[in-house]
Amino acid sequence: MGKIGLAINLAKRTANFVKNSGKTSLIQTKPQMFKKGTVLAYEPKYNKAVKYYVDDILQDTHLRNPHEVESLARQAVNNDMKTWGRVLEFGKEEKPLFDLELLNFPPGKYDWYDGAISCAMNITKKARYTELTKTNPVYAQRMRSKPELFKLDEAEAYAKKLLDKAFSQIKPTKYDSIEFRGVKVAKDSEFHKNFEKLKKGDIITEPGYIWTSENRGYAFGNYADKADDKVSIKYHMLMPKGTKEIRMYGHHNENLTPYNSQYRVCGILESGNCKELFLEHIPTKL
Repeated sequence: MGKIGLAINLAKRTANFVKNSGKTSLIQTKPQMFKKGTVLAYEPKYNKAVKYYVDDILQDTHLRNPHEVESLARQAVNNDMKTWGRVLEFGKEEKPLFDLELLNFPPGKYDWYDGAISCAMNITKKARYTELTKTNPVYAQRMRSKPELFKLDEAEAYAKKLLDKAFSQIKPTKYDSIEFRGVKVAKDSEFHKNFEKLKKGDIITEPGYIWTSENRGYAFGNYADKADDKVSIKYHMLMPKGTKEIRMYGHHNENLTPYNSQYRVCGILESGNCKELFLEHIPTKL
């Protein structure tokens, strides 16, 4: 048998082996796995995220050197991986404005309030006070002596019902986004004491409703900077796809999150009286 005959015979034997063994090829290689948190583990998403940051840098800065822009974009994606443990999935998404008319009170009812949104802050304040009664005897005693400071009045209860209904009707987001929030608190406050106990991996609940902004300068500049003798806390909040938010009107891109939303602590940075908290929102099932 010549070389051609041997080759044909070998090809037939190989084909029969593949067919009988149920394989799709003679040599089957296992899928190559890459360690989570490395670039290759997320390569398609990584490249897409880099492109998103490149577009963002070109839009928001005067940088035009392609190598410099791409380097900054890759650095941003790598920072995301370090902070959040994965490549974020950004996209151009116009979050729909919720029809705030649906949050208005019926004519002639609770006229001293300007709709449900105007009650959200009082609802949140009372939710925080109630939470403090679990750890602070002073607040527990105050709740017994002045329950009206903790219990929602009729208008607030109605407003909460409208707000929670609105969240149940909102479509979840399709992409990840980073939003910001700033607060200034007294060093001896219960809030700051609880903050000092936080560690990476903790799951926390923010009592009431939380306002966030996609505008870092607005959130930090107006609510966290120039804290004087107080502690400045700057929140960097990952709102993953699947999050529900009420988009508020205005040019600061403010959003309202669902009642008693939960967050995972992904990192904490401290420098003097300034603390930065990196939180990942856990989408609420409504």
